[in-house]
Amino acid sequence: MSVNSVLDLSAHSGRPVILLCAPAGFGKTAAIDAFAAQRDAQGIALLRLDATDQADSILSAVRDHAAAGATMIIDDADRLHEAARNGLREAFEAGAKQARLILAARHAEGLHFGRWHISGNAVLLDGQALALRRSQLTSLWTGRLTAEQIRRVDLLAEGWAAPAQLLASWAASGGSFDEDGLYLRRSLVANFVREEILADLPDGWLPLIEALGVPASFDADLARRLGGEAIGFSIPRLEGRFGPLLIDGEEKGVYRFNALLRLVLGQGRQDRSAEQRRLSEQRIADWALDKGDILTAAQIGAADPSGHRLIDYVQRVGGLRLWLTRGYDDLRAVVAIADRLGDRHPRLQLMRCVVLLKDGRVGEAARLYEAAVAALPPDRDGARDAALVHATMLVYGCRSASPDDDAIFRRMRAYEGDPAWKTMLPTLLAVRHSQQGDLDQAMADIVEARSHAQASGITYNLMFLEVHRAIVAQARGQLAEARTLVATARRRWRAAYREDRGAETAISAVAAQIAFEQGRWAEAERHVQRSGRRLPGSEAWFDIYIAAFEPMIRLQAFDHGVGAALATLANVQRQLMDQSLERVAHLLDALAACLHGEEWLRTGHPDHGEALASVSPDPPDALATWQEREFGLLAKSYAALAGGDVPLARTHLDSLLRFARRRGLRRAELRALLLLTAVADREGDDKAGARAFRSALALAAECQARAVFRIIGGPAVARHLAAVRAKPPAAMAAFVASLPSAADGEARELRLTKRERQVLSELAAGGSDKMIGRRMGMSEHAVRFHLKNLFKKFGVRDRAAAASRYQALPHDVS
Repeated sequence: MSVNSVLDLSAHSGRPVILLCAPAGFGKTAAIDAFAAQRDAQGIALLRLDATDQADSILSAVRDHAAAGATMIIDDADRLHEAARNGLREAFEAGAKQARLILAARHAEGLHFGRWHISGNAVLLDGQALALRRSQLTSLWTGRLTAEQIRRVDLLAEGWAAPAQLLASWAASGGSFDEDGLYLRRSLVANFVREEILADLPDGWLPLIEALGVPASFDADLARRLGGEAIGFSIPRLEGRFGPLLIDGEEKGVYRFNALLRLVLGQGRQDRSAEQRRLSEQRIADWALDKGDILTAAQIGAADPSGHRLIDYVQRVGGLRLWLTRGYDDLRAVVAIADRLGDRHPRLQLMRCVVLLKDGRVGEAARLYEAAVAALPPDRDGARDAALVHATMLVYGCRSASPDDDAIFRRMRAYEGDPAWKTMLPTLLAVRHSQQGDLDQAMADIVEARSHAQASGITYNLMFLEVHRAIVAQARGQLAEARTLVATARRRWRAAYREDRGAETAISAVAAQIAFEQGRWAEAERHVQRSGRRLPGSEAWFDIYIAAFEPMIRLQAFDHGVGAALATLANVQRQLMDQSLERVAHLLDALAACLHGEEWLRTGHPDHGEALASVSPDPPDALATWQEREFGLLAKSYAALAGGDVPLARTHLDSLLRFARRRGLRRAELRALLLLTAVADREGDDKAGARAFRSALALAAECQARAVFRIIGGPAVARHLAAVRAKPPAAMAAFVASLPSAADGEARELRLTKRERQVLSELAAGGSDKMIGRRMGMSEHAVRFHLKNLFKKFGVRDRAAAASRYQALPHDVS
């Protein structure tokens, strides 16, 4: 609704007084002029009074015209003499009910408008009602400005009509929005703001208001610290003058200035003396630090070329405590400021280590850590930061576990008095215990960390604790619970930390692993795009690398064959080695061996059998993670089978089975059972194979794990699965029906139609959908329909993958 239509509506609402109240530039005079022109065209008389006239003259005119029901207009009503204000109020309260009075004022102080409003005799049109809407701006300037220019003007002006028009007119004449803010002067916006808004402020207010514009938002406490009380300044008085140019913040009692106004205030502040700026900036920084807002303080510290203030502020908020309490975004912003200053203080270097870790640059982080620790002053807080970085690098998987690792965590226990650190230590311990397969202790750590995080309001860590809980649940085979926990973590990320790419990567990696194990191929691929495809160039720790890479590689094997998947795996390993992530790279050696072993079982191809000859026969390291044990023992089992040593394969699998059952690692147990099915087949022990398969099926049904039947066991598992499909146990019928098939058994379950086989044959010959349709005598739409069904049956997402899968099918299926 436009301003004029509001005025028309109000003029006929039965209320005798209308007040347009907003600072200069909100179109009050223009609205009144338009209203007057409309009434004049209708033959309705209007009386315009000068607010600067003597009170007697104004009141006499009101008495003479009120009885006739005239409409009277007074612009700049805040300039009325006190006697005129009182007289107007008395006149309209006494019986000038048929008359209309329209007042325009920059602020309502002294107009007694509250009493009129309470009595029901008046309506207020404030800055919100008068604001220039984006739609109005677009209507006025479409064709002369681009959509991006209109958006920029709207974001800067925030409904402030006159500056918006000045900016738009200037941009339409070829002006551009430079980073230095020269456009404010060139468009005359700065002149307008200074002359119309800032020129008549009470003594001493302008320097104070300029200082309040330094932080993004402010409160009454900051105004008090800057000396507001001594000059009669208060937030209510400021709001009375600035109206819609003073905007409520997200928190109660917090405010910010209109964007354009703040920019002009910032330019004016540069005219203050360096000493004036320094004193006020120190007070602003102290205020921000007392609120825990290190970012505002750091931005102020960046103005100090020596950088001394920046490190002082960092030390005051506890260094890396910032990461725990405020989240990664603030930490990264502080480090970016330090980089601009070229500051290499050891405490800042430790903060840089965290940024490097979050970017996946683990090798650089490790080297920087060593240099920072060597230069670190001997103080407790610096030692605490160093211990945190050291422990974080350990759980991120920079190197293999060591008996000396316990000492790192013992060092951190010395700092448990701080609530923020109380939640961090059990969080890191939870990761370590989870990696070791001590899932009960990991959950105890998570519960403790969660309790401390909730007590101290550290929501950032609460998000990651949901991820850690999901990792534990997934290892236990509790896939439905793990899926729910990941969804909770993602909601926390979206609500407060959307810019934290590392957190998104970690959440997506766990989601990809869960979706893959449940047989949700398309969903797993979506999560892989935001995890495995980013790594190792994003934040991850040991568990996250495995959660991201296994589904990524296996999905590629499904779509493009094992050869392509192994080539991708080799590229990933080279990148990991470049990032000093040898431990993760070596684990992927075991994953590669498993791929070779699975393909050897399925096809018997000697190349895959020969590739397994390089698998080390050594037993797992005592400090190996549960993932290293799982993949390592599976790889050794495949190697033993390919080498003809079936008893050794059984020995390795029995070892994995005992370990998995002792630790409650049902994922590892399930994989061991299915490969034992294949071992029993090699031994010719049908009963043992059936027992192993039945145990695996029961465990998989409980966990709702489906993918494992597609990747482990080869023809032996396929035969057992086919038998169960033919006559499924009643309690498992639905689950069995939902299972993918393994190896060539899967291919025989595809049930391709004659038309689908023809489309596949033509697809292998090459050509677009239209060309295939012409050759087959069908429409392009029909070809796409058949391809869509084939993609679903094959579990692939593109034509190349479908053609590859078709060529690999047994002859009786194709």
